[in-house]
Amino acid sequence: MKSTIYKIGIFTFLILGMSCNNFLEEEVFTEFDADAFVATEEGIESILVSAYGRSNPIIRERFHTFAAYPCDDEVEAGGGYRGRVVPFEEYTVDAANADLTATWREIYEAIRNCNALLDHIDKVTSLPAEQVAAFKAEATFLRAWNYSELYDLWGPVPLVTSTLDLSFEYARATDEEIRNFIVTEYQSAIDNLPITQDIKGKATKGAAQAMLGRFLMNTKQWQDAADVLQDVIDSNQYSLLADVTTMFSHQNEGNSEMIFVFENSNVLSNNGIPAHNFPPGYQTAFRNWGAQLQLQREFVATYHPDDKRALPWDPRGEFTEDGEPSFGWICYEYIDKSGNYIDLVNGDNSGNRFHPRAFKYTPSEDAGEISGGGNNWPNDVCYMRYADVLLLRSEALAMISGGPTQEAVDLLNEVRTRAGVPTYTLGDFAGLESFIDAMLDERGWEFVTEGHRRRDLIRQGRLISDAQARGKTNAQAHHVLFPIPLSEVDANPLIKQNPNY
Repeated sequence: MKSTIYKIGIFTFLILGMSCNNFLEEEVFTEFDADAFVATEEGIESILVSAYGRSNPIIRERFHTFAAYPCDDEVEAGGGYRGRVVPFEEYTVDAANADLTATWREIYEAIRNCNALLDHIDKVTSLPAEQVAAFKAEATFLRAWNYSELYDLWGPVPLVTSTLDLSFEYARATDEEIRNFIVTEYQSAIDNLPITQDIKGKATKGAAQAMLGRFLMNTKQWQDAADVLQDVIDSNQYSLLADVTTMFSHQNEGNSEMIFVFENSNVLSNNGIPAHNFPPGYQTAFRNWGAQLQLQREFVATYHPDDKRALPWDPRGEFTEDGEPSFGWICYEYIDKSGNYIDLVNGDNSGNRFHPRAFKYTPSEDAGEISGGGNNWPNDVCYMRYADVLLLRSEALAMISGGPTQEAVDLLNEVRTRAGVPTYTLGDFAGLESFIDAMLDERGWEFVTEGHRRRDLIRQGRLISDAQARGKTNAQAHHVLFPIPLSEVDANPLIKQNPNY
């Protein structure tokens, strides 16, 4: 822990600067006088960009390795990454795991950057008070979000809220302390964030409300969650996008459904997931990594035949009746570079590498949009969208009432109607359990590859029982949390390991 907390406590770090023309334009500082630096709008924005940049999660680990591979919807095979995935699939991960250690440090570095701004911004008198409050709210939002990520993965963790405290050794907060802290931070951000931002990817009032709603759901504060999620709906700032197939295309970024995204470009911060989605021998001019991120065949088979979320990815129209391209979310079949027909649903599955693929992040063949040999894609990564608000409030209402209500069913049906599948009536559900079964199915189909599956199952007490039912005999109750990194436990005598690790 000392090594990480020391990094949090010092002021000497690299900061990405921001100009009016480019949110991610790099400007490097090695030292600064904190009060003088924060006194200028440029200095404040530079520190904020550093906080946003460090908060941007490594998607392969956060959305897939940690959030999907312990579950029932995704599978990885191929390349050296397979060895890093197996402990999460088989529930054998230990405290020395390098991916968990790196993630712990990344999140605390993001918190450090937020703290650096929050330590000094209240002294600023050179800018209008409203502008200072909005900047402060952005940092507060990011700090709340990063602590909610830590809580999701490890439970209560050390609360470090200042770069001025050089204690270096911190005990873990109590569960009540960290939950109250996160809620208070989000509420403070909501009070001062603008409804809209001129720059895509920056925090807004709706983003803070929606993310607070998710945290309240995951901590089973059902009524509070339902209330704040209704605030998002009542804001009339967001709506379901009619065409799900264009949801994550680069050309359609900033659409009406997106509430909070991490902005990417093909040069600076970037999305590397498409290079992991192409199946072996796929006809692309761009990089096709050995590590293959795939959808379980059994999971894909559960989509309704009319579900627009399961339309085929067939950009050359090789399998459509009219020969026209189809840009759906799932690749079921393809002709490889050698001219071989590959069936990803019923065909040979050599090496466990021939499962269907998700192409939510619509790949492009335009070389001007991709760099790094095909490793850097410009598709923004969404962390909260309006469909999640609707489904979370639906679930909250059912949990409050002990069974589905008409409003809960109506909210669920909004998402199903957009997907083009049959809607439910209240009479379709025998009680709460059958409604939650349907909700978890719906969330699986709607949010596959978006990093929600593990916490959805934990919230409803299904993660471990579902894993055991799939034959994961190592899965035990304590696996709802990951082990605190061994390097932190060894360095800090005040921090205690999670039970049974």
